[in-house]
Amino acid sequence: MNDLQIGEVPAQAAGLPGGAINVKTFAGFNDLAAELARLERSEIMRNSGLLYRAITGRYTPLLVTYANNRESGIFAGVVRRGIRKSMLVLATGPEISDYTAFRKTLSDFCLKHSLHEVLIERYGCDGPPIPETPYDTSHFHTTIYVMDLRSDNFESAWSTNHKRNIKKAIKAGAEIAINTDTAAAEKHVALLDCSYQRRRDKGQKIQGAGTFDIVSAYLKSGKAALYQAKLNGEVMSSKLVIMLGDCAYYHSGGTHPDGMSVGLSQYTLAKTAALLKEKGESSLNLGVSNDEGLTRFKLGFRANAYSLERVSTAQPLPASAKIKNLINYAYPTLRE
Repeated sequence: MNDLQIGEVPAQAAGLPGGAINVKTFAGFNDLAAELARLERSEIMRNSGLLYRAITGRYTPLLVTYANNRESGIFAGVVRRGIRKSMLVLATGPEISDYTAFRKTLSDFCLKHSLHEVLIERYGCDGPPIPETPYDTSHFHTTIYVMDLRSDNFESAWSTNHKRNIKKAIKAGAEIAINTDTAAAEKHVALLDCSYQRRRDKGQKIQGAGTFDIVSAYLKSGKAALYQAKLNGEVMSSKLVIMLGDCAYYHSGGTHPDGMSVGLSQYTLAKTAALLKEKGESSLNLGVSNDEGLTRFKLGFRANAYSLERVSTAQPLPASAKIKNLINYAYPTLRE
């Protein structure tokens, strides 16, 4: 079974020396989220900084279980088949201590299923780093911030400065609205550019988090929305939020300089969190931060901080596996 179809990969097909990897794939993220909730492992999706990307494109959500004679773990992930290569993305927690054994088993599994690239994300682990392999292409550590929306009075813990700015925006006449129209993507990207320019002016190196095509693709997926604040009828602040089950991910946001002066950035995020809570979302993932000012902004909303480690690997595949990838991409219904 080279292609991972919807359903469960039999254990005997995935079992490998030194450990076993079992995979169950799903038709959509809501199904994966429901399974994680049943297993009481929703925090995997809640704390991930990667899984949100899979709501567009040819990705398949999956649940991975790993076990050897010493330990076991449950991971969430996605797989994507491409013309020349395929990618597996795994969001893992702190439960695996022997990553050397795990990575060897995972490497064998990926070769077996013609998966060229692997991206592993591990949150909440303060132990030794993930051991390197000869095929690693990047390896770094950062921190991710997640707001817990389940408390009845979660706003009361916000920083005094954030509360003051929110009141200032309300006094200025700010109003919030939810927009899923792709036409609104253009304004969102323009406001992103405003925020990026402010950070560039401070000497920071910024990589863009959204173009019109990217933002539009998320909106077209039906799993994303723009939370936009207006002043005098003009959109002056915008946040793109992606929904994964009952977990929300703050993808990107920008605010016009005139909005910054009246606290509109804090207001927009505060109202976004409140509206998400009303919809039943349990958390709002604010993403990673390596910048002091941005970190202070996120902590001001009393977001929980988790260590995050990411490792990217690209291992060579034999010619036969490359041919299978091409066939699976062109004819996704074929099975061995």
